[in-house]
Amino acid sequence: MRGLRADYQGVRVIADLPDPSPGPGEAVVRVRLAGVASTDARLVTSDSRFVGIPGHELVGIVEQVNIPDDAPPALREKRSLKGKRVVASPHVVCGTCDRCRSGLSAHCRSRQVIGFAPGGGSGGGGGVSRDGCLAERICLPATNLVVVPDAVTDEAAVLAVPLACAMHTLNMLRGETDAYITVLGDNVLSLLTAQYLARSCQSLRALVSLPEYVRILERWGIKHRLVDEAGRRQDQAVVVDCTGTAAGLRLSMQHVRPRGLIVLKSPGGNAAYLPGVPLPSTTDPAWMTAVDLTPLVSNEIRVQGSRDGSVAEAVRAMANGEVELAGLVSKRYGIGQGVEALKAAGEGGRVKVVVEV
Repeated sequence: MRGLRADYQGVRVIADLPDPSPGPGEAVVRVRLAGVASTDARLVTSDSRFVGIPGHELVGIVEQVNIPDDAPPALREKRSLKGKRVVASPHVVCGTCDRCRSGLSAHCRSRQVIGFAPGGGSGGGGGVSRDGCLAERICLPATNLVVVPDAVTDEAAVLAVPLACAMHTLNMLRGETDAYITVLGDNVLSLLTAQYLARSCQSLRALVSLPEYVRILERWGIKHRLVDEAGRRQDQAVVVDCTGTAAGLRLSMQHVRPRGLIVLKSPGGNAAYLPGVPLPSTTDPAWMTAVDLTPLVSNEIRVQGSRDGSVAEAVRAMANGEVELAGLVSKRYGIGQGVEALKAAGEGGRVKVVVEV
């Protein structure tokens, strides 16, 4: 099959990758459309330990299902997935460790994230990489797959993972939905987070810097400001930082009020500097990833990490018309242009880059 492959020499298109074979409890999905996130783009813009097929957002058709006859009844039901259009949770968990058994499967001790090295992307904890979806086919546990209703388009369905991540943010606010809330970032995650939170949070604004994002927020009727025009008065109860950058975290600390909350939505390579530790000079390249944590201590600011949510809940929200997703796919590439797609996603300025497979 054709697809992208990353290794220590970079990312390239390979015409004859081996077709995946499903093990017990697994299914093979023929990918129709794959989303490219900024975390995928880092494979071509920075050093990466990942070896394999990148990509973790997809919609496709189930071609094969391997469910043993002695499987539990709930798993045997997954045989009906064959021929269905599905999206997938990118997190592969064991289901048997103490965390999985106690309801913390999202933090499984052996969790893998498709398309990322161990410990990469959204914090995978497994010991080996697992191939992602920027190829013609992908093999996944059948339990990771969610059927997409006919009313949901491929262009909407491919956004299931970032939408699930956006929806999960609401669980982090802990009753603070009546307070002043700012969503920060220029990416599809920030847009979806602002849209979903605005359903429950009356005093919400989005801070963006690009005209394309302004137009989308205006179409949705969401209050917004250009990031450089917003006063930094430390008066926001919550700042949701979707940037994944040191600059975004520094800006969040300038907007959040004392004893306020910063929700970090995107992983980044930030280097934290504790109070009293000298920062790099602004002429030092290390400055770009340097964050002085003094404001967190002096202003007693809380910081909450927030990862992905339920893909099944995201699909239900799409099917029920709870979110508006039309027009968010702004650039398409073929699988033969996969490297260009990764670069385009990393450059920014586009809402969502997708690859047609």
